[in-house]
Amino acid sequence: MYLDFEGYSAPASTQGDVTNVTSPDEISVWAEVASQAFGYEIDATVVGRIAAVPDVELLLAREGGQAVATALTFQTGDTIGIHQVGVPKEHRGKGLARMIMDHTMARCAASSSRYATLQASAAGAGIYRGLGFQEQFTITNYRRSPTS
Repeated sequence: MYLDFEGYSAPASTQGDVTNVTSPDEISVWAEVASQAFGYEIDATVVGRIAAVPDVELLLAREGGQAVATALTFQTGDTIGIHQVGVPKEHRGKGLARMIMDHTMARCAASSSRYATLQASAAGAGIYRGLGFQEQFTITNYRRSPTS
């Protein structure tokens, strides 16, 4: 999905506690929350290396002091990619994905980006459409069946 920032209006105000993650301890928390959200291990060491790239930003949302949602942005030229938007199962249904996306989109709109891109799961597609993202094409993933 993509969004053209021409004519886009970022949310006037954003709710919630969303911070830019930079320290090794915060990166470990970010990796743990993302791992819970996506159901596979995300290595904090690798995330730390990614976070050191100048055009990458890690965002972490908290609710009541507890880390509850993640997002990652990576700017290349006039395009910013949005990745790893995730909320662990026990925190879903509270509007946290929309909250972190509102913060992410405000940051993206304030950058020098013209476009935002992302890959949407079925669970997130409605939120992204509501923010103005348009579908471009479908990505199909294949996985070999386990053999007996």
